[in-house]
Amino acid sequence: MGDPRADATPTHDVTLDPYFLAKFELTQSQWTRISARNPSFGRGGDAAGVRPVDGTTWLEVYNAAYRFGLLLPTESQWEYACRAGSTGLWSSGPNPASLRGSANLRPELGFDEFPGSSPVGAFDANPWGFHDLHGNVAEWCRDFIDRYPGNPRPGDGFRTPVATGTLLRSIRGGGWRSNATEAASPFRGGDDAGNRSTDVGVRFSRAVAP
Repeated sequence: MGDPRADATPTHDVTLDPYFLAKFELTQSQWTRISARNPSFGRGGDAAGVRPVDGTTWLEVYNAAYRFGLLLPTESQWEYACRAGSTGLWSSGPNPASLRGSANLRPELGFDEFPGSSPVGAFDANPWGFHDLHGNVAEWCRDFIDRYPGNPRPGDGFRTPVATGTLLRSIRGGGWRSNATEAASPFRGGDDAGNRSTDVGVRFSRAVAP
């Protein structure tokens, strides 16, 4: 489900055009409005509507985005926003302790404020104003999870799979069950496009019209 040593991910240059990315993860209320159902495993409690949707498959979120003229971010777009100009593993600082107050992760290093996902935006934003890119729920991306770095397409960084036989779609960011390494900017995970998970959700993106 990803490189256990996030700092070992090969570095490489990717050329990206301007794009829009949601400030927050998609909430359960928003997903219910666009799909008429809430698949989330963690949908109980008073704050359920403002917690991120989980339990969605890649196919569901991809099709929902398409209906509204939106996209899933590519891995490159997601990581660029997550890094927010930083060069280390976390946008918050050089070590896992820097994530306190800005990430909902597994109960370690003080990450135990919420037993599951937290309301979106409950933690501090990164330097570019994005919330919950480290933790809360991991997020589906558009690409296949494949040999890295591969051949990222100029413009959006989309990676066409090479001949490895993989059909898994990429997941980034780590969730509330993840540790700090699994939530690091370069850490990569993947799952089958039809699978559901209690700590995987989505945030939408959109190309900037020329």
